[in-house]
This record gives sequence, C-alpha cells and structure tokens, in this order.
Amino acid sequence: FRKFYNVDFEINVSGQFRLGDIRHNFADISKIKSKLNFQPKISFEEGMSKFTHWVLQQNIQDVKFKESLEEMKVKGLLK
Repeated sequence: FRKFYNVDFEINVSGQFRLGDIRHNFADISKIKSKLNFQPKISFEEGMSKFTHWVLQQNIQDVKFKESLEEMKVKGLLK
C-alpha cells in the first residue's frame, strides 16, 4: 500500500479479530494456472494501481472506527 499510495504510515497488528474472520489466508493461483492454464488479464501491480485510483475518487466519510470496535466488543464479536 505504501508503494501505491505514496505515503508512509505505521502498520499496527493488534492481534484482535472479529468472530468468523478468515485470519490466516493468502491468494495463490498456482493450481488454476497449472490445471487450466489460467493467466490473469492484469498484473497485481496494475490491479492495485486501478484500485488505488478508485479509492482516491471516493467520497470518504467519517468512519468512526474506534466506535465500531467498541460496539463489536460489547456485542462479543471482537476477540
């Protein structure tokens, strides 16, 4: 994200998670490449660039992130 947004920021891994989240997952398309000869139409870098452009065009509203964490804790959804 640093590369695509051209900003420096600290990454905070809190260890908290929402119940039901898939926590240890990563994309791997090697099987579909080998079995079906699949090749993506755009590269990861191009996809991230397009995503970044789209995000920067959005009307960002007050997210109230801390309040949402507190609400999930109260409801037992955040561990």
